Amino acid sequence: MIGAYQQVQNHAWSEYQAAQRQAEAVHAQAQQIADYVATQNNLAEVEIPELRAGGRTAAAFKRAAIETMHSLGYDDATIAQAMDAGQIGLREQKLIAAATRERLAEQARSTLNEKRARPQVPPPIRPGVSLPVPTGSEADVARADQRFEQAKARGASVNMQARLMAEALAAARRAATGTNKPAKEWM
Repeated sequence: MIGAYQQVQNHAWSEYQAAQRQAEAVHAQAQQIADYVATQNNLAEVEIPELRAGGRTAAAFKRAAIETMHSLGYDDATIAQAMDAGQIGLREQKLIAAATRERLAEQARSTLNEKRARPQVPPPIRPGVSLPVPTGSEADVARADQRFEQAKARGASVNMQARLMAEALAAARRAATGTNKPAKEWM
């Protein structure tokens, strides 16, 4: 009986030691990954110019890099998981930095193009030349169309939009036929 007890105790002790060794191995592996991530981040701060600048520039570039990752379909949890697992090394950080630079450049180009867009300038008026003046019916059509767009923007019901569209159509017909009277008189 004492031998069986001793055997069970030895077995339990060996399982405990195996679990301890496994926990130590997991801890050592986690420490290696943390050291690798820290080393890669330090190298990235040296090799990526925007991060090397430090301060507000680096903080703004990091936010832009996260926005770039979001635009590519990554969420915060996935990014954090990849960083913690050591899957984002120096090479990956350089790729993300290049994509971020390209996205920021595209935004700057589009903003610049918007600023460069010139407003539509009317043609010059020469003496003795008359300008086309919209008729009353054309103005009615424009007003009806404007009311429809405003109602649509306000989120008007479908029935209200249909009524306004019918009024615009009637105004367009009157403009096309050249009459200001409705097509039929009811009384």
